[in-house]
Amino acid sequence: MDSAQKRDNVAKCRTKLHHMMMLLEKYDYYQEIYPIEKILADVKQLYDDLEISAEKYDYSELPRNE
Repeated sequence: MDSAQKRDNVAKCRTKLHHMMMLLEKYDYYQEIYPIEKILADVKQLYDDLEISAEKYDYSELPRNE
């Protein structure tokens, strides 16, 4: 994954996190449509999505300037 893809992925994750934060702030209203199990599943998915962007860049795959 290149740097631009990583930035896009992180931006999408931030948007999802912001949405989740808004839902949790009004959780009394949303609890029937957004149960704890769904929140946990979403958090796990966000964690997995962010792990991809957190991987170190593999410099060994870059072309060598010879």
